Amino acid sequence: MASRIRTHVYISPLSSFSGAFSPLDSALWQPRVDVYEMSDAFLVQIEAPGMNPDDIQLHFDSGRLIVEGVRTRPPLPSQARAALVEMNHGPFRRVVPIPIDAHENGIKANYENGILSVLVPRQTQNPPRRVPIQSEK
Repeated sequence: MASRIRTHVYISPLSSFSGAFSPLDSALWQPRVDVYEMSDAFLVQIEAPGMNPDDIQLHFDSGRLIVEGVRTRPPLPSQARAALVEMNHGPFRRVVPIPIDAHENGIKANYENGILSVLVPRQTQNPPRRVPIQSEK
Protein backbone atom coordinates (compact mmCIF):
# COMPACT_ATOMS: atom_id res chain seq x y z
CA MET A 1 0.00 0.00 0.00
CA ALA A 2 2.75 2.47 0.91
CA SER A 3 4.54 1.86 -2.39
CA ARG A 4 1.37 2.71 -4.32
CA ILE A 5 1.00 5.94 -2.39
CA ARG A 6 4.64 6.90 -2.98
CA THR A 7 4.32 6.12 -6.71
CA HIS A 8 1.08 8.08 -6.90
CA VAL A 9 2.75 11.16 -5.40
CA TYR A 10 5.54 11.08 -8.01
CA ILE A 11 3.38 10.33 -11.05
CA SER A 12 0.01 11.99 -10.50
CA PRO A 13 -0.67 15.64 -11.40
CA LEU A 14 -0.22 18.22 -8.68
CA SER A 15 -3.37 20.19 -7.91
CA SER A 16 -1.46 23.39 -7.08
CA PHE A 17 -0.60 23.94 -10.76
CA SER A 18 -3.09 25.91 -12.83
CA GLY A 19 -3.28 27.45 -16.27
CA ALA A 20 -2.80 26.09 -19.75
CA PHE A 21 0.20 23.95 -18.88
CA SER A 22 0.09 20.49 -17.41
CA PRO A 23 2.09 20.00 -14.21
CA LEU A 24 4.32 17.65 -16.16
CA ASP A 25 5.21 20.54 -18.51
CA SER A 26 6.90 22.24 -15.56
CA ALA A 27 10.29 21.27 -14.27
CA LEU A 28 9.67 18.76 -11.50
CA TRP A 29 13.27 18.00 -10.65
CA GLN A 30 16.78 19.39 -11.04
CA PRO A 31 19.88 17.42 -11.96
CA ARG A 32 22.88 17.67 -9.66
CA VAL A 33 25.60 20.08 -10.73
CA ASP A 34 29.28 20.63 -9.90
CA VAL A 35 31.08 23.85 -10.90
CA TYR A 36 34.87 24.12 -11.01
CA GLU A 37 36.91 27.29 -11.48
CA MET A 38 40.14 27.29 -13.44
CA SER A 39 42.41 30.15 -14.50
CA ASP A 40 41.08 30.19 -18.07
CA ALA A 41 37.59 28.68 -17.79
CA PHE A 42 34.72 27.39 -15.67
CA LEU A 43 33.81 23.72 -15.87
CA VAL A 44 30.18 22.82 -15.18
CA GLN A 45 29.29 19.14 -14.87
CA ILE A 46 25.64 18.07 -14.85
CA GLU A 47 24.39 14.59 -13.94
CA ALA A 48 22.17 13.35 -16.76
CA PRO A 49 22.40 9.54 -16.87
CA GLY A 50 20.21 7.63 -19.27
CA MET A 51 19.58 10.61 -21.51
CA ASN A 52 20.03 11.25 -25.18
CA PRO A 53 22.01 14.49 -25.78
CA ASP A 54 19.29 15.53 -28.26
CA ASP A 55 16.87 15.70 -25.30
CA ILE A 56 18.99 18.32 -23.51
CA GLN A 57 18.98 22.04 -24.29
CA LEU A 58 21.77 24.32 -23.15
CA HIS A 59 21.56 28.14 -23.12
CA PHE A 60 23.83 30.91 -21.86
CA ASP A 61 22.05 34.13 -20.96
CA SER A 62 23.24 37.09 -18.86
CA GLY A 63 25.76 35.16 -16.78
CA ARG A 64 23.53 32.11 -16.34
CA LEU A 65 23.94 28.67 -17.82
CA ILE A 66 20.48 27.16 -18.32
CA VAL A 67 20.16 23.40 -18.76
CA GLU A 68 16.75 21.92 -19.50
CA GLY A 69 15.23 18.87 -21.04
CA VAL A 70 13.16 15.77 -20.41
CA ARG A 71 14.28 12.40 -19.13
CA THR A 72 11.83 9.70 -20.17
CA ARG A 73 11.03 6.64 -18.13
CA PRO A 74 12.31 3.43 -19.70
CA PRO A 75 9.55 1.09 -20.91
CA LEU A 76 8.23 -1.32 -18.28
CA PRO A 77 6.55 -4.68 -18.72
CA SER A 78 2.74 -4.34 -18.59
CA GLN A 79 2.49 -6.46 -15.42
CA ALA A 80 5.12 -4.39 -13.52
CA ARG A 81 3.95 -2.74 -10.30
CA ALA A 82 6.05 -0.11 -8.58
CA ALA A 83 7.56 -1.23 -5.28
CA LEU A 84 9.95 1.71 -4.98
CA VAL A 85 10.29 4.73 -7.28
CA GLU A 86 13.35 6.95 -6.69
CA MET A 87 14.66 7.84 -10.15
CA ASN A 88 13.64 11.24 -11.48
CA HIS A 89 11.89 11.36 -14.83
CA GLY A 90 10.10 14.08 -16.71
CA PRO A 91 11.00 17.67 -17.44
CA PHE A 92 13.90 19.34 -15.65
CA ARG A 93 15.48 22.77 -15.59
CA ARG A 94 18.60 23.94 -13.82
CA VAL A 95 19.96 27.49 -13.81
CA VAL A 96 23.63 27.77 -12.87
CA PRO A 97 24.98 31.27 -12.15
CA ILE A 98 28.34 31.84 -13.81
CA PRO A 99 30.73 34.60 -12.62
CA ILE A 100 30.78 37.86 -14.54
CA ASP A 101 34.11 37.18 -16.23
CA ALA A 102 32.66 34.25 -18.19
CA HIS A 103 32.82 34.66 -21.94
CA GLU A 104 29.86 33.34 -23.91
CA ASN A 105 31.87 32.87 -27.12
CA GLY A 106 33.66 29.56 -27.24
CA ILE A 107 31.43 27.60 -24.84
CA LYS A 108 31.85 23.87 -25.48
CA ALA A 109 29.67 21.01 -24.26
CA ASN A 110 30.31 17.27 -24.21
CA TYR A 111 28.08 14.39 -23.03
CA GLU A 112 29.85 11.23 -21.91
CA ASN A 113 28.94 8.43 -19.50
CA GLY A 114 25.85 10.26 -18.25
CA ILE A 115 27.67 13.51 -17.46
CA LEU A 116 27.15 16.71 -19.45
CA SER A 117 30.38 18.74 -19.22
CA VAL A 118 30.25 22.40 -20.21
CA LEU A 119 33.43 24.45 -20.52
CA VAL A 120 32.82 28.21 -20.30
CA PRO A 121 35.93 30.27 -21.11
CA ARG A 122 36.90 33.25 -18.98
CA GLN A 123 37.55 36.66 -20.47
CA THR A 124 41.12 37.80 -20.29
CA GLN A 125 41.52 40.57 -17.78
CA ASN A 126 42.88 43.81 -19.16
CA PRO A 127 44.82 45.86 -16.63
CA PRO A 128 43.13 49.12 -15.63
CA ARG A 129 43.92 51.91 -18.07
CA ARG A 130 44.69 55.34 -16.70
CA VAL A 131 42.49 58.04 -18.18
CA PRO A 132 44.05 61.52 -18.40
CA ILE A 133 41.99 64.41 -17.04
CA GLN A 134 41.86 67.56 -19.12
CA SER A 135 41.99 70.97 -17.51
CA GLU A 136 40.27 74.06 -18.94
CA LYS A 137 43.09 76.49 -18.06
